[in-house]
Amino acid sequence: MSRDFVSRVLNDPYTFLSYDPYKKYNWSASTWQSIKASKISIGMDKTQVEFSWGRPNDISKLTSEKTTIEVWGYGSQYVAFTNGKVTQIYTL
Repeated sequence: MSRDFVSRVLNDPYTFLSYDPYKKYNWSASTWQSIKASKISIGMDKTQVEFSWGRPNDISKLTSEKTTIEVWGYGSQYVAFTNGKVTQIYTL
């Protein structure tokens, strides 16, 4: 394990949280169960998806006057958000 790798892991804000996410986010018990099981579903927000699947490998974003569509890529799996909520989950 290289010094650079250890430094990146220790400085990654997602490796160690400085707060209790159960207190910070008032999500339902079923949402927390999904996150713990690494499952996502339609209607989740971006923070919930990040907690469940981690940071995406790539992000594409399209914005119009009233709508923002964002697609997060996780290898061959993709999550589409419309105005911050999951609207599609698909595999290519």
